[in-house]
Amino acid sequence: MPDNKKCKGKQDRERVALNDPNEPEYLQHWFPKLLHSEIRGAIKAAGSGRKAIIIHLEQQKIMSN
Repeated sequence: MPDNKKCKGKQDRERVALNDPNEPEYLQHWFPKLLHSEIRGAIKAAGSGRKAIIIHLEQQKIMSN
């Protein structure tokens, strides 16, 4: 079923669609020092859950410092 941009709800806020170019772009606003490819890699590694992706990115950030 295609993603209807007019119907937004809890499930839309909790998940990140890797195939939608706007989703990784939105996460890049939270992590501006990361490359687009790094964010896409985090989505692939952590799965589609937004919380899991953010935790994964924050752990990478801590480990790189």
